[in-house]
Amino acid sequence: GGERGGGGEAVFKGHRSPVVAMAYSDKADVVISIDRKGIIEYWRLSSEAGGPVFHSFPSDAVEFKYKTDTHLFDLAKARCTALSLCISPDGRYFACVCSDYKVRLFVVATGKLKRVYDETLQASQNLQSTDTEAFKLEDFDFGRRFAIEKKYHNALLEMSKLDEEDQEEMLVDHEFVSRPNALFDASSNFLIYSTLLGIKVINIHTNKVSRMLGKIENTERFTHVALYQGTTNSSSSKTKLSSVIRSGTIKDIDSDP
Repeated sequence: GGERGGGGEAVFKGHRSPVVAMAYSDKADVVISIDRKGIIEYWRLSSEAGGPVFHSFPSDAVEFKYKTDTHLFDLAKARCTALSLCISPDGRYFACVCSDYKVRLFVVATGKLKRVYDETLQASQNLQSTDTEAFKLEDFDFGRRFAIEKKYHNALLEMSKLDEEDQEEMLVDHEFVSRPNALFDASSNFLIYSTLLGIKVINIHTNKVSRMLGKIENTERFTHVALYQGTTNSSSSKTKLSSVIRSGTIKDIDSDP
């Protein structure tokens, strides 16, 4: 629920723990928020007589009445929380990278899980032991990345337990690490996030990894990703790109998966 505050403000009281991630869908006109205990809430700001007020359950945007009919308690049951949260451009899905190193993909309307992508250290070890060439690394390279990943995971776990003031102290002590995120492409068909192996581009409908970016960058561990899918109208930029391709510096430009 919520209440009106002073100065035309509204206060949402749906969480009992500090909110760690929040995102807004303009398609559904819904805010999704996750607190430190892993509780997921849907809510909306409405303008009413006397000022704005929050409604914690926008029933017109969902297909469920009770959260017990959903998977919205999944994080709390797993005793984890969200490190980041994003909603697809079409408003149909939301994804969160969680502190148990799993990426959870939910359907907004039903509140149910569509996919859970396991990026734990154990899952990485299991993948390395397979014969799948697309995901396999040289043993020495994997061992080095695994050690970095373990240190990164431990730092994220500590961060997820700290208050904002404590995190500022970590930043002063140079122990602060970038939180991993996931994002959707413009079509809402692909989910993109970073892993030990590189940046995965996953088709959420076929559940296949369409691209693995940066796998050969064995000196880097990508954490936070961003995406731009626009096109440039600059004729000079297009001329320079064509020149680079003709020179052989770049063999070709891959199309979107």
